[in-house]
Amino acid sequence: RFSSIHGANSVPRPKPFGDGIQKCCDEMDLHPSQVIYVGDAPTDARAAVDAQCRTAIGVLWGSNDEETLKKEEGFTTLCSTVEELEQAIAKYL
Repeated sequence: RFSSIHGANSVPRPKPFGDGIQKCCDEMDLHPSQVIYVGDAPTDARAAVDAQCRTAIGVLWGSNDEETLKKEEGFTTLCSTVEELEQAIAKYL
């Protein structure tokens, strides 16, 4: 179950801006610096940077290939499997 869900139609500026992340954080009483953001698109990395998230982790089973996501400076790590994602998240806990 998700505590907060927001998309492009529920925030003033959608991704690549961090407004959606910030709105979710506000509703959950979190600061973005506490957030590990996981995404599969360049706009996810940019939004995480704009919101000042603790980190952004890219996953390779989404809509973009590895080369596309490697070009995005906002992702600190790219993961090919759920196991890799679990390990990447664990580094921040």
